[in-house]
Amino acid sequence: MVQVVEAFRRRSAVVYVPTRNDTYRLAALLGSFGHRVRPYSGAMELGERQHTEDAFRHGEIDVVVATKAFGLGIDKPDIELVVHLEMPASIEEYVQETGRAARGARDGTGPATGTAVLFTTPRDCRIHKYFIESSAPAISAVREVWGRMTPGLNLIDPDEFPTSSDTGDGERDESHALALHYLEQVRVVRRCQDFVLRGRIEPVDAAESRMDELRARDPELAECAEAVLRLAHEEEGEYRGTKWAVRLGRRADELEQTVVAMLKLGICSFSAWRFGWAFERVAATEPDWGRLERLIDERRAAVLQRAEQARAFARSSPACRRREMLQYLGETDPPGGTASGCGACDACTPELPRPWRDAPIDPEDAADLVREEAEPVALILVDGVEGGRWSRRNLERALRGDGGGPHPLHARLRTHGCYGRLSLLDEREIEDLIDELIGEGWVEEYTPDGRDYQSLRLTSEGRRTARGRYPR
Repeated sequence: MVQVVEAFRRRSAVVYVPTRNDTYRLAALLGSFGHRVRPYSGAMELGERQHTEDAFRHGEIDVVVATKAFGLGIDKPDIELVVHLEMPASIEEYVQETGRAARGARDGTGPATGTAVLFTTPRDCRIHKYFIESSAPAISAVREVWGRMTPGLNLIDPDEFPTSSDTGDGERDESHALALHYLEQVRVVRRCQDFVLRGRIEPVDAAESRMDELRARDPELAECAEAVLRLAHEEEGEYRGTKWAVRLGRRADELEQTVVAMLKLGICSFSAWRFGWAFERVAATEPDWGRLERLIDERRAAVLQRAEQARAFARSSPACRRREMLQYLGETDPPGGTASGCGACDACTPELPRPWRDAPIDPEDAADLVREEAEPVALILVDGVEGGRWSRRNLERALRGDGGGPHPLHARLRTHGCYGRLSLLDEREIEDLIDELIGEGWVEEYTPDGRDYQSLRLTSEGRRTARGRYPR
């Protein structure tokens, strides 16, 4: 993957990967080679996702390593390369994602052609099993969610109702969110407007004079607005919908209405980046459990069929790959093509240029490049997460980009800028690196209070070294 992206250095590229864990790991690896790159996944906060989209759109970064969540609102005309580390779970997704290359070809705002690269290995597409299983909830999850719904309006924090555990691949368990969707489908709950959970609120310069006007006109609203401004001052402008609602004895959606009224009156500025769900349980109704089970079975069967077709497409050698995609979608032969094929895919034009073959990267040379930065990367990671009481083993896993498995790493480690930066080194090399840093007196092992494992922290000399030579 690095070799392919290297052939398109400083040109716009999207690398699609199966899991959010991969986004951090491979973005860090490309960063080791000097690419201007950021990860992107649906698990990120809205503001962080928008920041990455804007940076990519305006050319501040060249490469985005993303899950399928990326691209829904992106119409960047100069994307020259789209790479798939693994075949998506459907041919539809593959067509949509590769179709983001060279969109500006017709009006001259982008390259005349784009390049799409799909990697395949004998054991790939393992993530498809997760997609199939997560495409619909277990009926037990639907029953659990229904049992937690109270009559009337239910305000839900997606991260707390009822669970948001991670899978071994670092993907979020969305089964209970899907359960709400299926309950809505059988018309026993209704989704209402989402409400703000987190955001930013700040008084404007004229806030006090406008508050005086509000006190004279609507004392009740003014009293609540004053309480909101006090909380905003205490939290340094960070809006916390659920927490504030509890303190003020109101519902979070009612509190939001107050803030919106303050915004309209010119008392404050307000921006939101994280939202909760609002569902109303329909009175005097009970789910049709038989119908729900049929809907779930039908959905999983359809996703399984699409996944099997996607795998077959990736591993086959058709006469023309574009023709096969179009036929799958119910279309005719490729426009501009010939009877023998489209003239632009690897199947019907084997001599297509592959610029990455002209400058191959030797794996050992790449590992040497990573070894050169191993010392500062390790110091910066230990410094950046100090106090988190992470075990030495988990800090070493973070450096390797090994965040999955039966014991997924905490999000603070997975989202650190050094996560996966040493992924070309093996486990023993990273263990030796930590031993060397301890031997140099820059890092020390210690046992956190109440724990039975060894963690790592910087010594005073190590802290001076990390923050002096290698600023974060």
